[in-house]
Amino acid sequence: MIRDQENPKRLITNPELLTRFKNFAFIAKKAYCLSKNLGHSENPVYAYSFRGKKKNQVIAYFRGKEREFDQWRYIIHHQKPYLEVPGAMIKSEFMDAFKIAKKKILKRIRRLLDSRPRSSLHLTGHGVGGVYAVLTGLILQLERRRLKIEIYTYGQPRIGNLEFARHVESEIPKLYRITNTYDYVPQVPLKTAGYMHHETEYWITSHNCECDTPVGSQFSEYLIYECPGKMSSHYKFLDESSVCNNSEVEYGFQGISSHYGPYFGYQMGLCSV
Repeated sequence: MIRDQENPKRLITNPELLTRFKNFAFIAKKAYCLSKNLGHSENPVYAYSFRGKKKNQVIAYFRGKEREFDQWRYIIHHQKPYLEVPGAMIKSEFMDAFKIAKKKILKRIRRLLDSRPRSSLHLTGHGVGGVYAVLTGLILQLERRRLKIEIYTYGQPRIGNLEFARHVESEIPKLYRITNTYDYVPQVPLKTAGYMHHETEYWITSHNCECDTPVGSQFSEYLIYECPGKMSSHYKFLDESSVCNNSEVEYGFQGISSHYGPYFGYQMGLCSV
């Protein structure tokens, strides 16, 4: 028996989870104002890390590209092997950019974590920034098995192939991949080119909400769905959801507009209050 063969989606009404989605969307937006390029000028990686307001919380955010609506850049599908994971491949552009920047990124985060030995780590990013949040989280999770990591990505493109997606799922269970209405960036690089998202998606729609959200909820203007992927009878990840962002992608103006938001009221891509 195959679970979720039709990829059913589930409406999210948990206010605590939705509040976290909104809070980290705000932090991801801050990356367009307060971040430093730690990579190469032609293939930048903008990042910044700091101590959170909560006790023992370390936060790092990553910025997307200024012209992420240039879809053809993502459709080029050269891949490179990922670390020592058998069969895992990721987009070569992501690998090359992160290879240059990772030493500086990790040095800062390690210093913050070491200053608070019981810290938890929260990573977030919009667009390609979400890619680097995932790659950073994977390294630190392998280094520090007891470290609690949460990752929140917004409009993240696909990173690698199915084996890489399975590796991400196995290493970082608290990974929230959030997509927005018609955004096409999460749909590239193409599945037909050998790419696959990690399993679960959280999809924001722009429709007015006529659902069981709490009365007076700040999220009542949205519908937010949890969209699980297909799993085999042995609970092995097979495919990403086809009924959420994948079902309504557009490559025109709506696709561009949706990529930049709003995400829970925050517009990405611009440095504004």
